[in-house]
Amino acid sequence: MAKLKINLRDFNKRTKRIVNNVSSKVAVPALDKTARRVVRDAKAITPVDTGDLKNSLTHEVEGGPVATAVMGSDVEYSLIVHEDLSATHVTGQSKFLEKALRKNIKTLQTNIKQAMRRLR
Repeated sequence: MAKLKINLRDFNKRTKRIVNNVSSKVAVPALDKTARRVVRDAKAITPVDTGDLKNSLTHEVEGGPVATAVMGSDVEYSLIVHEDLSATHVTGQSKFLEKALRKNIKTLQTNIKQAMRRLR
């Protein structure tokens, strides 16, 4: 009978490296491309008074085993403007970031598929 020995520590290290590599080569660029588009689309429908909120919309992408994208604003009143459905705006609309994100879900899927094809 043949015996098979597996060094699980080494296996886990290699697996993490592969996951991080795929994340950095596929997920991060796809997320970054999509997040830029979401922010652009959100800016197009952001309510404008002084322009500070619109100009403050940004995104940040982090890699690792779970790649993440964070989009938003650091303007203190941004949450109120985003969530207040009863407010009337001369330009723009509430839920501007959420609407832009929903609009781009398929774009994210497409960007990931394209990145995966380039890995081959």
